[in-house]
Amino acid sequence: MTEHIYPKKINGKIYYYIQSTCRKKIDDNKTQKKGPGSGKSKVVTESIYLGPAKKIKKAMLESKNTCVEVNHQSFGMITAAYQVAKKIGLIDILKKHIQGKRYGIPRYIFFLVAILNRTDKPASKEKMGEWARKTILPQLLNFNYKKLNSKTFWYVTNDILSEKELQEARSESGDKDDIFVDLDDNLLCKIESDIFSNVKNIFNLNTDHFFYDTTNFFTYIQAKTPSCYAATGHNKEGRHYLKQIGLAVAVESEFGLPFFHRVYRGNSHDASTFSAVIDDLLSQASNSFGPIKNVSLVLDKGNNSEDNFNKLNNKINWIGSLVPSNYKDLLKRPLENYKYAWRGQKYFSVKRKVMGHDCLLVMTYNSKLFRKQKHSLENGIEKCKKELCNKFNSYKRTPKNAASKGMQTIKDKHRHGKFINMKVANGELSFFENEENIEKAKIKMGKNLLFTKNKKMKKTEIIDLYKNKDAIEKGFHLLKDPGMIKQRPIRHWTDTKIRAYCFSCVCALLIIRVMNIMTQKANIEMSSAVLKEELQDLKWVRMIYDNMQTEKMVSVKSSIQKKLFELFNLEEVEKLLTIQI
Repeated sequence: MTEHIYPKKINGKIYYYIQSTCRKKIDDNKTQKKGPGSGKSKVVTESIYLGPAKKIKKAMLESKNTCVEVNHQSFGMITAAYQVAKKIGLIDILKKHIQGKRYGIPRYIFFLVAILNRTDKPASKEKMGEWARKTILPQLLNFNYKKLNSKTFWYVTNDILSEKELQEARSESGDKDDIFVDLDDNLLCKIESDIFSNVKNIFNLNTDHFFYDTTNFFTYIQAKTPSCYAATGHNKEGRHYLKQIGLAVAVESEFGLPFFHRVYRGNSHDASTFSAVIDDLLSQASNSFGPIKNVSLVLDKGNNSEDNFNKLNNKINWIGSLVPSNYKDLLKRPLENYKYAWRGQKYFSVKRKVMGHDCLLVMTYNSKLFRKQKHSLENGIEKCKKELCNKFNSYKRTPKNAASKGMQTIKDKHRHGKFINMKVANGELSFFENEENIEKAKIKMGKNLLFTKNKKMKKTEIIDLYKNKDAIEKGFHLLKDPGMIKQRPIRHWTDTKIRAYCFSCVCALLIIRVMNIMTQKANIEMSSAVLKEELQDLKWVRMIYDNMQTEKMVSVKSSIQKKLFELFNLEEVEKLLTIQI
């Protein structure tokens, strides 16, 4: 059948008709057949009156639907994180280990939502429901977002980490110095182990070394709260006046994927913490990588102690660093004795006994690091001078022939005060650099002293491995970054809730790291922050028309967003949401 519209002039006016033309059979006995020889047929034409142009235009305008409401929800980042969580088996593992329901919602959903939230727009547990309302999660996971608040989250947490049982364990043990505060977190550790096992198989990870380090997160927990995790100590962000929580993490070396983490008391020294986690760490490393006799553990100098290395001995090889000033004979060697070069560094090696163990030591010198440290020293000296000048000029009665006690206090407390001397004479302040202390500092600049138990290890490999340990530092940055996971400040007041919260943050870090792997393998080079920004721009849009019809779609995608859309298989969720009523 063919159709076309044609005009017809009647009494000087133009009217429009739609004409349809088709061929019909004449021979009724052969109406079931088609093609040549199937019987006679004839052309039949039918015309339908449409009316004048004015009438047609009016009908078209009246029939056009008007969009009366448009709303949108977060789609891109939250859906990509959800798809990755499904890909690595995180969702199924949570279902397996966290069963049952609370408030009509499966318990695992509370943890899954908390993890996905840290990847998108981190919110407090009290505001979690409001955040979820603005995303596609309630439709995707079929839950009532109004049931998500701090009360429901912590009841669910208490189902798997009982605060009552924790208090009973503390009263029975009486051990006030336990850095893990007597909390039994075996379930969360098992979940972490199962997830990483999946990740290892999916991406075929086969590493011969891994990195271990610690960090801490300041809190606003007050003195009289029941938390034992929170304690004052040396805060790595300078918030020494606030209580803090410690976090020990181990990551595989190729992509920085976390496979082990423990939360510990905030006032525990790094070496003491490492001593307490060694057995669990080696056990988890064995589960993750198989026999670990040929695996190397890379750790920071803060974990050094004879007791720790005795525990590691004959179990795993280690690569660490030493304080160069403790080996003055090596430190004073002239640069001419650095016989070898590797990746912009000079180095030499010796064999020494370190804390009772025969080790291979590698002293490195990096000229770029030297210039950077020298510049930092010069800036620090100038800042110290400026503070002293400001103090000197602040006095109503200017000191005449001696520096005031206040100025001397500033100099003694400033980290660069030992590099300058000051003199006040006739009401004028002058400075002299302490050349002896400056030269002592310069001797150490640009140098690192590395060591390993494996004396047969290549020196260049030792240098590369220790340099690459910044993979774990980048993970800490993602955890603390307000624009990414935003793990600090920790605001929870009870230890079971703090433990569950840290678990959610580390799982979010794992998801983001897996997303990095996927983009890297797809030759899409971008940072985690840019990746998140691109995905967050993708919204789920719903348009409602005046005839109550609804149209649902994802917002317009740029060329890079189209690649990400395909990479994380967001079309699967888009189709699922589109067919939902």
